[in-house]
Amino acid sequence: MMDNMVVKNEVFRFASYNSRGFNVDKQKYVQKVLRDCDIMLLQEHWLSDSQLSISDTLSPDHVSVAVSGFGNNSVLTHNWQAVWRLCHIVA
Repeated sequence: MMDNMVVKNEVFRFASYNSRGFNVDKQKYVQKVLRDCDIMLLQEHWLSDSQLSISDTLSPDHVSVAVSGFGNNSVLTHNWQAVWRLCHIVA
Protein backbone atom coordinates (compact mmCIF):
# COMPACT_ATOMS: atom_id res chain seq x y z
CA MET A 1 0.00 0.00 0.00
CA MET A 2 1.37 3.41 -0.97
CA ASP A 3 0.00 6.74 0.27
CA ASN A 4 1.08 10.35 0.72
CA MET A 5 1.27 12.16 4.05
CA VAL A 6 1.70 15.92 4.51
CA VAL A 7 3.66 17.20 7.53
CA LYS A 8 4.52 20.90 7.85
CA ASN A 9 3.85 21.46 4.14
CA GLU A 10 6.20 18.64 3.12
CA VAL A 11 4.79 15.58 1.34
CA PHE A 12 6.12 12.16 2.36
CA ARG A 13 5.53 9.01 0.33
CA PHE A 14 4.56 6.25 2.74
CA ALA A 15 4.32 2.46 2.18
CA SER A 16 3.28 -0.54 4.27
CA TYR A 17 3.87 -4.22 3.46
CA ASN A 18 2.96 -7.43 5.30
CA SER A 19 5.64 -9.76 3.94
CA ARG A 20 4.96 -13.05 5.80
CA GLY A 21 8.62 -13.99 5.60
CA PHE A 22 11.58 -12.30 3.97
CA ASN A 23 13.08 -14.48 1.24
CA VAL A 24 15.15 -13.10 -1.64
CA ASP A 25 12.11 -12.27 -3.80
CA LYS A 26 10.49 -10.31 -0.97
CA GLN A 27 13.76 -8.47 -0.30
CA LYS A 28 13.87 -7.44 -3.98
CA TYR A 29 10.26 -6.26 -3.76
CA VAL A 30 11.06 -4.16 -0.67
CA GLN A 31 14.06 -2.63 -2.50
CA LYS A 32 11.75 -1.68 -5.39
CA VAL A 33 9.19 -0.09 -3.04
CA LEU A 34 11.92 1.81 -1.16
CA ARG A 35 12.97 3.49 -4.43
CA ASP A 36 9.49 5.05 -4.58
CA CYS A 37 8.83 5.98 -0.96
CA ASP A 38 10.24 8.03 1.91
CA ILE A 39 8.99 5.87 4.78
CA MET A 40 8.17 2.15 4.72
CA LEU A 41 6.68 -0.08 7.40
CA LEU A 42 7.22 -3.83 7.14
CA GLN A 43 5.28 -6.36 9.18
CA GLU A 44 5.89 -10.10 9.68
CA HIS A 45 9.39 -10.34 8.24
CA TRP A 46 10.06 -13.35 10.54
CA LEU A 47 13.78 -12.57 10.88
CA SER A 48 15.58 -13.67 14.04
CA ASP A 49 17.77 -11.30 16.04
CA SER A 50 20.90 -12.39 14.17
CA GLN A 51 19.24 -11.75 10.77
CA LEU A 52 17.99 -8.21 11.42
CA SER A 53 21.04 -6.63 9.77
CA ILE A 54 19.58 -7.67 6.39
CA SER A 55 17.30 -4.62 6.64
CA ASP A 56 20.37 -2.34 6.61
CA THR A 57 21.49 -3.67 3.21
CA LEU A 58 18.33 -2.95 1.20
CA SER A 59 18.72 0.78 0.54
CA PRO A 60 21.69 3.15 0.77
CA ASP A 61 19.24 6.08 0.99
CA HIS A 62 17.20 4.83 3.96
CA VAL A 63 17.90 4.18 7.62
CA SER A 64 16.28 1.02 9.00
CA VAL A 65 15.11 -0.02 12.43
CA ALA A 66 14.05 -3.65 12.81
CA VAL A 67 12.69 -5.65 15.73
CA SER A 68 12.46 -9.41 16.04
CA GLY A 69 9.77 -11.16 18.01
CA PHE A 70 12.06 -14.05 18.93
CA GLY A 71 15.69 -14.96 19.59
CA ASN A 72 17.94 -17.11 17.44
CA ASN A 73 16.85 -20.34 19.16
CA SER A 74 13.21 -19.49 19.89
CA VAL A 75 9.92 -20.35 18.26
CA LEU A 76 7.99 -17.63 16.37
CA THR A 77 5.84 -16.09 19.10
CA HIS A 78 5.68 -12.28 18.77
CA ASN A 79 5.55 -9.39 16.28
CA TRP A 80 8.31 -8.81 13.72
CA GLN A 81 8.49 -5.29 12.37
CA ALA A 82 10.86 -3.03 10.47
CA VAL A 83 10.77 0.65 9.49
CA TRP A 84 12.83 2.48 6.88
CA ARG A 85 13.04 6.26 6.47
CA LEU A 86 15.10 8.38 4.10
CA CYS A 87 18.38 9.47 5.66
CA HIS A 88 17.57 13.19 5.34
CA ILE A 89 14.29 12.94 7.30
CA VAL A 90 14.82 14.00 10.90
CA ALA A 91 13.13 11.53 13.26
